[in-house]
Amino acid sequence: MIPRRVVVTGLGLVTPFGRNRDDSWQGLLAGQSAIGWLDFDASGQPQRTEHPPRLQTFGAMVPEITTGPGRQIAFACTAAAEAIEQACLTRPLLQETACVFGTSKIDMQQFDRWSQALGETEPCAPIDPWTILSAGSIARHLAAEFECQAGILSPVAACATGLASLIRAAELIRCGDCSVVLAGSSDAALHPGLLASYRRLGVLARPGTQPEQCCRPFDRQRQGFAVGEGAAALVLEDREHAERRGAPLLAEWIDGGLASDPSGLTLIDPAGTTLAECVRRLLRRNDLSPESIAAVSLHGTATRLNDQAENAALRTALARNQRRLPGFGLKGGIGHLMGAAGAVEIAAAILALQQGVLPPTVSHQQAEEDCALEFSSTPRPGPWDRMLKVSLGFGGHVAAAVLGRIQP
Repeated sequence: MIPRRVVVTGLGLVTPFGRNRDDSWQGLLAGQSAIGWLDFDASGQPQRTEHPPRLQTFGAMVPEITTGPGRQIAFACTAAAEAIEQACLTRPLLQETACVFGTSKIDMQQFDRWSQALGETEPCAPIDPWTILSAGSIARHLAAEFECQAGILSPVAACATGLASLIRAAELIRCGDCSVVLAGSSDAALHPGLLASYRRLGVLARPGTQPEQCCRPFDRQRQGFAVGEGAAALVLEDREHAERRGAPLLAEWIDGGLASDPSGLTLIDPAGTTLAECVRRLLRRNDLSPESIAAVSLHGTATRLNDQAENAALRTALARNQRRLPGFGLKGGIGHLMGAAGAVEIAAAILALQQGVLPPTVSHQQAEEDCALEFSSTPRPGPWDRMLKVSLGFGGHVAAAVLGRIQP
């Protein structure tokens, strides 16, 4: 059986720049940073503050969104509704749609709330423990909310979760299991315990007096990331099915692949061997040359080891020894969205293909001499016909995908 061609017909975004696609995209293009000082209220919700709190907590939070059953689910529902609307999915179509939506961890704020309620003597509003204790609660909630009946999957692959979810969703279409999939990921890691853990691991940047400039992907002075939150939802669809119903064609999903790096729980091979092989295998499988890749959407955590490994892998896989390849990373502007990072970054890559402009890499100032990539501090016009996206995650998760511009 010839694999079906997959296209993107809907896209929804929730980021620290806004609760919709347009605000998020304009924020990314503006080259500004949403990272700032944070504090937490009595219920554990993050709040922006103008002055550094006692523990110098910082990050990038989504503005003004209702908590509902938790921030992770609220982000996912908002992004999914926007993607569904753009894709023009009717209720009968949604009933034939699968849902593949991931996150990297349970909602820790809701877990705190549940734990506190267990010790209270006064009766309180009932809390569903399965919403709190399962990383699959987001996909389950979305499937119920939008009546998706063709299957539910909840990938968990640390910071590669978003891209892994989209790869799995595309596989469902390519092999004929369904024609439409609502896919993506959501995460809300602005939690005191999680931030303390990242600080203890040594992966958080030092905020200094200007936290908005502390995360500097692929910069000589990089020292770590800031934490952000958000979600992205895509509607993936069999191309023939989409064309028959007149759906908008935003981009072509050419293919994606997964691999594993055995270096350690929080380590990565500095030579980027596994990522390089994952990219090479992906290109070979689709008869693509390294020269056919016009740009790269990077994982770009701004940690010493991650950026080094990504650079080495792409230099090897794409044979970039002389001319640098245009690339961009979002974490300098919106922070590291953890499980949501890959989905948000692929959504930005789709918008870049569609609108013919790469967003800037915020806070990147000077690349190292052996860097295989070229960054810009301003939007970079295209057109960009084909784009590579790579993601990495703790535990050895490696993912890569290739997207194509819809040709007129």
